[in-house]
Amino acid sequence: MGFHADDETVLKEFGASDRPGIGYRPEGDHWFPAYVDAVYEEYCAALGPMERRVQLSTMRVDGAPVAGPLQLFEQLSREGRAAFLAAIPDEGLVQNWTRQIGRKATNRVPVISPLRWLLYTSGYVDTSQGLRRVPVAVGPQLSAYADVLPVAKISEVKSLNLRLPRRVEDVSEEVWEGLLERIKQSTDDREVGRGYAILIRVAEDLINQETAVRCRVGEAWKMLPDSEIAVARNMDEYNELVREEHPALLVDSPEDAPQIEVMINEWGMKRVSEVIEKQIRSVPAGDPTALVDEYPTLRQRLGARVQGVMIQRCTELEEVIRTPNGTTFHSLRSALDESTILVPDEASPEEALVLADAALGWGLGPDGCKAAIQRHLYNLEKQAVRDRKEQVRKAESIPDKLCAMLDESQLRQGLPAGLVESEVQDSGLEPTVRRLAELAFRAHDDGVLRAYAKEISSQLPDTPHRFDGKAPALRFVTDLGFPDSFAGARVPTPPEREVAQGPVEFPALHPYQETIAERLVNLLCAPEPQRAMLSLPTGAGKTRVAAEGVIRWIRQSGTPAGPILWIAQTGELCEQAVQSWKFVWEKVGADTPLVIDRFWGGNSATPVTGRPHLVIATDAKLRERLGTKDYAWLRNASLVIVDEAHEASSSEYTKILELLSLTHWVTSRHLVGLTATPFRNSAERTRLLVQRFGNRRLDEGVFSGDPISDLQELDILSSVEHRELPGAEFSLHADELQFVEQFQGFLPRSAEQRLAKDEGRNRVLIEEIAALPDNWPVLVFATSVDHAKLLAAKLSDRGIRSVAIDSATPIADRRRWIEAFRRREIRVITNYGVLSQGFDAPATRAVFIARPVYSPNAYQQMVGRGLRGPRNGGKDTCLILDVRDNITNFDKKLAFTGFEFLWKKDAR
Repeated sequence: MGFHADDETVLKEFGASDRPGIGYRPEGDHWFPAYVDAVYEEYCAALGPMERRVQLSTMRVDGAPVAGPLQLFEQLSREGRAAFLAAIPDEGLVQNWTRQIGRKATNRVPVISPLRWLLYTSGYVDTSQGLRRVPVAVGPQLSAYADVLPVAKISEVKSLNLRLPRRVEDVSEEVWEGLLERIKQSTDDREVGRGYAILIRVAEDLINQETAVRCRVGEAWKMLPDSEIAVARNMDEYNELVREEHPALLVDSPEDAPQIEVMINEWGMKRVSEVIEKQIRSVPAGDPTALVDEYPTLRQRLGARVQGVMIQRCTELEEVIRTPNGTTFHSLRSALDESTILVPDEASPEEALVLADAALGWGLGPDGCKAAIQRHLYNLEKQAVRDRKEQVRKAESIPDKLCAMLDESQLRQGLPAGLVESEVQDSGLEPTVRRLAELAFRAHDDGVLRAYAKEISSQLPDTPHRFDGKAPALRFVTDLGFPDSFAGARVPTPPEREVAQGPVEFPALHPYQETIAERLVNLLCAPEPQRAMLSLPTGAGKTRVAAEGVIRWIRQSGTPAGPILWIAQTGELCEQAVQSWKFVWEKVGADTPLVIDRFWGGNSATPVTGRPHLVIATDAKLRERLGTKDYAWLRNASLVIVDEAHEASSSEYTKILELLSLTHWVTSRHLVGLTATPFRNSAERTRLLVQRFGNRRLDEGVFSGDPISDLQELDILSSVEHRELPGAEFSLHADELQFVEQFQGFLPRSAEQRLAKDEGRNRVLIEEIAALPDNWPVLVFATSVDHAKLLAAKLSDRGIRSVAIDSATPIADRRRWIEAFRRREIRVITNYGVLSQGFDAPATRAVFIARPVYSPNAYQQMVGRGLRGPRNGGKDTCLILDVRDNITNFDKKLAFTGFEFLWKKDAR
């Protein structure tokens, strides 16, 4: 009808239909006379020998309308006739009509209706065995036999109207004969055995006439006498018979058990045990154990079912099978010997439990077994953790606590490279676990738990994710008896915005600072935007001078039209600038508050009106945000100050300055650069740097000679005592040499690590530091991260408290240790690559440059950490010790050879 869907209404008007309906009179159909003849023949057949037959014309057949139309039924395909039957309305399938002979109503008797006769003679029905003629089908009430009988797929009402068999006893002999013939041709293992069992039950006479039974012999099917066949009750037995090529019949339905006994006791078939003898052969691996001892959680899960069950692991486990064909051996994954489950010795605990579950029929399944194992392990782990924690609590010293928390391999893993080798060389012995714990503590100080956090968490699951001084870390360390400092330091996140009040009394600038500040004020008061650079050695107060100069400009000229933008390279340098500006503003600032925005990391900034506004930002943050629409107001800054301006010659800085309309040709706002280290010994680089800042030096002519010498004379910077220490002699590989030349004298990591492992070199460093006065704070610039930690460990081991700082050290711990260094609680800080900028410890008495430094800039940054003089809170003298390493195939001089003016007056 899909094709004629648009014409459906018209077609129905002409009497067309897409399915059978009710109310149909079949008397005019071509097949109806044949139906009448069949009724007449049935009548005649029922007459006695002496009874007279009436003429066909005196017989009348009639009844209720039936489903139809039926005139084309016989022309349909077999599939079409089955579909027609399925679509007949239940009420349209009329069972009976009546037959009347002559005119007497008393002669009326029921006969098959014309529709039922037509379906019986020409109809097909869809069954569990495919399409079958209607007379051979059985009703859906026999669905339990669908695997062997053609059970009609129609409604029960329809099957009743068709008078299909509803009970096994009602099934016709023809159907059972058909089943027997089908069995003899079948290759379905279950159908054959099931069919014979049913025939024993319902058609015993039919089946007893057979002299042979269809059975399987290996991969073939044969008809054999009963006595040669063994009957299997399950698929395992059947498969064994097939494997042994013994004639086999599978009857595995529990309801067919009585029929199996008939096959064995009356027909003479064999039991499997008569054909196949089985034995379990095992070689025990130790004694059997109670299953609940192996898996204690089964007590709660299975209760009494698991009591008395044993498990025996076996080095060998196999089944011995003896048949008429001989003896075979089959390896087994498991076997049940009374109440003992046998499993292979190599089976994991989980595999063994899965095997036991399957053999004993508990129904846990793989997931349930896995859950039982995990619960058991969890309980064991909880007890082990409790025991381990108690050991840690009872341990009196930090190394002993570490021994209780970590094993030898874990302790070794967290030690800096070369430390164990150095220990072996010094002592001649491999370090014990206790000694490894001592070295770990020496290397990491009170940051040792943070350094070993991953290893500790594998032993103690409640180890905090971070040792950051917060409540979880504090609870953990105090519970185990560690000092609070081992929890790490907590640094409150500073607000995005600060407001600095002011002013109050404040010490005056030094004369040279006053001169520079006035020059800066004059530059800022110029009618057109200006550029300039200020270069002062570390410790000479360039941030203080810049801040006070800008403050004076604001006091004189009023609040600038746009914000002041201060740019630095790191968050630490930015935070130092915030604190410096806040401090100076509160001492000498204008009467109105200064708004300071922290614009780095995840912070944002917003414009301010009516008050001075300072935005302190990293160059990385500006590269990310400055060009966006939201920060157009920041691009209109009134003044841009670049801290550490010697870094400002890069292309990244050029892009930032271009966004601020500060190009080679355009200066749209004031630009000032601050640096402690212009490019000493590189006139061209210095020229380009000064050119970026307008070829104007605010510090020009302020000092009579070398700035450092003058500042030393003024006690602003300390005098320098210098010593050289013997270093290592080595050569660079070709790729290392290329790296050094490409990166202007910085050694590659591989070369630095080779230096760090030089025992003689390290011994000289440690002896020199140990020989210094006990009250001297010492700063060491190490060759590598591991070198810094190794030196700290070796010094701490000699009673000189030392800590190592590198880029991976959390900022909070870094600040905490630097504060402890300033308070003289930590004697030595060793570091790699982090304290050459942004580190202020005026009391530093000695600086060790323990790495080859070829960059004058980098060297000046390093030694500048110890040059604070008495008038800046420092000492009058600082000792600088340089390790003179000799790279035989690289002839560039170490940077310190160009700084003799610091310690030799005749070199100035």
